[in-house]
Amino acid sequence: MFFKVVTSKEFQYLKLVESYRKDGKTRQRVIANLGRLDLLKQSGQLTNLAKRLLYLDGKDIPIIDDLEELERLCYGDIVYKKLWDKYQFTPLFTQIGASRKISYELWETVYLLVIDRLLEPRSKLALFRRQGKYLNIRDVSLQHIYRCLDILADSKPRIESHIFSRQRNLFNLKIDVVFYDVTTYHFESVRADELKEFGFSKAGKFNEVQVVMGLLLDMEGHPIGFDLFPGNTNDGKTLLQALDALKERFFIRRLIFVADQGINSKENLHHIKSAGYEYIVSARIKNFSQALKQQIFDPAGYKVVEETAEGKAAFRYQVIADHRFRYQDAGGKGHELQDKLIIYWSADRAQRDRSERERQIAKARKMIASHKKPSDKKGYRRYIATQGETQVVGLDEQRIREDLQWDGYAGIQSSETNLDARSVIDVYHQLWKIERAFRVLKSTMRTRPIYWNGLWRSGSHQIMQWLLRRESKKR
Repeated sequence: MFFKVVTSKEFQYLKLVESYRKDGKTRQRVIANLGRLDLLKQSGQLTNLAKRLLYLDGKDIPIIDDLEELERLCYGDIVYKKLWDKYQFTPLFTQIGASRKISYELWETVYLLVIDRLLEPRSKLALFRRQGKYLNIRDVSLQHIYRCLDILADSKPRIESHIFSRQRNLFNLKIDVVFYDVTTYHFESVRADELKEFGFSKAGKFNEVQVVMGLLLDMEGHPIGFDLFPGNTNDGKTLLQALDALKERFFIRRLIFVADQGINSKENLHHIKSAGYEYIVSARIKNFSQALKQQIFDPAGYKVVEETAEGKAAFRYQVIADHRFRYQDAGGKGHELQDKLIIYWSADRAQRDRSERERQIAKARKMIASHKKPSDKKGYRRYIATQGETQVVGLDEQRIREDLQWDGYAGIQSSETNLDARSVIDVYHQLWKIERAFRVLKSTMRTRPIYWNGLWRSGSHQIMQWLLRRESKKR
């Protein structure tokens, strides 16, 4: 016996039908016509019929209104698990764990940390308290979460080398260009130590301690490696460690090193060439000699490659092929370096420069009107003229006129001889990829803000004990 839905004209009807056999053939007969299916649903009779039948059979049927959600599990890690397996992280962390003779599965703890950072970034303690939300990921203990951080820090070179090797094999990468840039991470703290220090903050958090991070990316935007430095480290002083990593850890023997002005110093360019690499770096054109400045502003030497609809130049450049300069190392030995300068002017860049300067001048006017004393000559304060150290006399019109002539101009120094000028410019402009990487780290993965409890360098075991004591007090 079963229910059967039949269609007659524009309606469906529900019938109770029984099967039987006659003359060796299966036949059906209607036991009851229950009516139009849509009306049965609207009246609730269909639900009542089902409940009554189950009741007569000694069973019960749950009603949706009686259901209660007990928990909601996240299974979003199944996408990342595919990448995890492609990069062969489980064998890697199994080997690392075996070499440290630890009693727990290191890869499971690291996998949980990675997935939580990708799906719902939060602190390690918050992860421990809510780790049961992931489907098919086993819970781990708080002490294992904190202890594995020491292991990850100690194994950083090995992990980075493994990732770089797998990336090169998976994506058939040809490493010929490496981008390098530096950013800062500030702490919600004023307590300095050997790593956390006050320094120039790229986020404007000058009243808080910070660390400096240097990041290496390949041409496709894939990260190669990173290093941390004390918060008061100048950008240019981070370069040597990055060069050592490229040569000793990743075995990259030839490439073009691309960076912005923060890395451009005679010392750094000498180190890049000494390592056997080439460079493409932003040039400090405002620091050039008067002879070079005259050449920059001479329109006769430029090649126009883009024009506006009105026939005016939109993008032009010139090449100063034989640019020589001398450098004296710490031992007093002199070196002569030679590269080419590419100077270009862009109408779009000129408009941005004008807009930014006007914004800074507007800030300077407000400060002058408030009769406040400028603390330095950076940012908009450079447009404030002072008498003596602090007495404000008005806008610095001379500085404004000097900056006006540089609108739209930029320069690049390059030691690479196999690329033409336009290709060098295009490669340099790919530095946006590393800026995007910083934005992903700081926003999507929420590496900021960083809260610190003063236990830095005390070891994960002591941190874990302190947290466990705090949790026991709450209970």
